[in-house]
Amino acid sequence: GKLLNPKKQDGRFEWVIERLQFIPDVMGTKRMVLDPEVLEKEVEPGEEEEEEEEIVAPKKQGVQPAGAGSGKVDAITRARLLQELDTHDDEKLLRQLVKSEGARKRFIAELFAKRQLEQLKASQRLQKADEEREARMAKLDIIKQQQIAKAAQHKTNEQNKKSAMAQLEVLMKQKEAQAIRRLIQEKDEHDRGMG
Repeated sequence: GKLLNPKKQDGRFEWVIERLQFIPDVMGTKRMVLDPEVLEKEVEPGEEEEEEEEIVAPKKQGVQPAGAGSGKVDAITRARLLQELDTHDDEKLLRQLVKSEGARKRFIAELFAKRQLEQLKASQRLQKADEEREARMAKLDIIKQQQIAKAAQHKTNEQNKKSAMAQLEVLMKQKEAQAIRRLIQEKDEHDRGMG
């Protein structure tokens, strides 16, 4: 009764796993069936008789099991009946597996989409970082070019100053030389006039 609750799915799985058993069949391969010993322990005496009477009643023809009168079913018949019940459980399990397979595929698709989105975001972040780095490098290049231009201008200005100073010095020396010559001439003239 408590396993009928849909929230108790793990409990149902545990209940099924506890009752499964591998038995060899006629061909020598192993098959998974419900364990008859576990089921016998679970069925209460009143329920067991009613259940077995319902199951055994249709088998009126052929050989009756050894304990037919006592209300018990032999192991072979029980295994066959459990195997028939197991096929019904297999169909339910198959339906659940198909549903869970669909859910798994959806989950994988969503996971793949999330990974692609994360990769896209990461590539965009890298691209943005690269663009910012390129912008910084371009700005540094512009600053460097400006500094080189300023240095060249300063050097040119310094050379112009030096050449101007040199020209001034030459001019000043020429003026001094002219002034000295003029003084000498004036002195010579003055000395000649006195002499």
